[in-house]
Amino acid sequence: MRPLDDPASIHPSLWRASQLARSVGKVVPSLIEALDQELPGRGWAAGSVAELIVRQPGVGELSIVRGALRAVADRGRPIWLVGCPFAPNGLELSRDGLAENVRWVKTETPSDTQWACETILRSNALGAVIAWLPRARAENIRRLQGLAAATEALVFAVRTPAAANDASAAPLRLSIEPAPGGLVSVHILKRRGPAAASPLLLSLHRPAYVDEIRTANAGLSATSAPPIVSNPQIPATDHAARERAGEHAT
Repeated sequence: MRPLDDPASIHPSLWRASQLARSVGKVVPSLIEALDQELPGRGWAAGSVAELIVRQPGVGELSIVRGALRAVADRGRPIWLVGCPFAPNGLELSRDGLAENVRWVKTETPSDTQWACETILRSNALGAVIAWLPRARAENIRRLQGLAAATEALVFAVRTPAAANDASAAPLRLSIEPAPGGLVSVHILKRRGPAAASPLLLSLHRPAYVDEIRTANAGLSATSAPPIVSNPQIPATDHAARERAGEHAT
């Protein structure tokens, strides 16, 4: 029996280990050419969780998804920032054309963040959600992946380096670190395809709305415009769902 040249001819979710997988659903390009060449489908897959692993918030997690967020805003869909550790800069978001779409959800505990993410995903009232989940467990990511699969949303989970060696249901995992010369090193830890040969060195535009974290870390008062939305009304869900989220996010 001769080997099958194109496994995707059987089903689009099949691929050779030596090749990048084709996208089964919708893909939104990152508009970063070097990165898109390394992502299955040449972009961020909708209905799927992508993990962005950073040593500290504000090193590039919003910059790397900036192009995709613009595409979401162009469609008039909400962009949810859940558990974001710094206040979004309204002026800079306006310049990027994102101001009318951003919803900032302030949370106090990991269980609140998990519950908010699950509630938003269940409502499907979104185009993208970016959640800062430094203490998420494998089961938390698995739940988010299951909910994301029923949507056409872009879902990003920002995690810490401690999570890099843990198992994860997220089909895509990227580690983002600052590099000399103002560049950013992006290492693709997991993707549907062969292992990445080496990290990518990218030059990312760093808008002011991601630089505020430096001010916050220094204990200084931020000078940016007020956030677009603070504590918005999250689509309602049953109380039992919130309790289930709390059980898995401690």
